[in-house]
Amino acid sequence: MNEYNLINRCLSTLKSSKMDVMSKLRMESLLIGIKMLMLVDIAGQDSTPDLEELLLHVKEVCTGESADGVNGLLEHVRKLQSSMVSCLDLSC
Repeated sequence: MNEYNLINRCLSTLKSSKMDVMSKLRMESLLIGIKMLMLVDIAGQDSTPDLEELLLHVKEVCTGESADGVNGLLEHVRKLQSSMVSCLDLSC
């Protein structure tokens, strides 16, 4: 349940940021995608991404303290999604 709270905090931080609308929409879509992937049984729960690190990255970008900016954050979230998708147990 903590994982969902972390994603919700990311979404809340994103919503209150001054980031441009298109970037916000992309991030929201990716973050909601991660929430959806968390509903699926993932082989080896060790593959769950570090969402506290993600929240920190979102906060840094939203406050302008991140060197890699919005594009770096988008890439970070895409990598998290890809790693989660690759761990799905599709043998059922």
